[in-house]
Amino acid sequence: MAAVTQVQKARVNVNGSYRENYYNLNIATTGDTLKTAFRRIVSIVSSDPKITATSFVSATGVVTFTISGAVTGGLVRITGL
Repeated sequence: MAAVTQVQKARVNVNGSYRENYYNLNIATTGDTLKTAFRRIVSIVSSDPKITATSFVSATGVVTFTISGAVTGGLVRITGL
């Protein structure tokens, strides 16, 4: 398990009481992780079909990715608190 490479700084948007962070990521393999500042995630949406699943641990703010091949410049939106 390795850290995901963030291609550029996350763009932040406010949607009601939630924050939306937009990430441009390189993900090498399944199990790679992204550290976030979220305590609770409402949704994770990706524009890259190679990202097949995600999981999140609230206590640590870490998102773990499951992918079907290396992702380069994948766009991911994470909404939460």
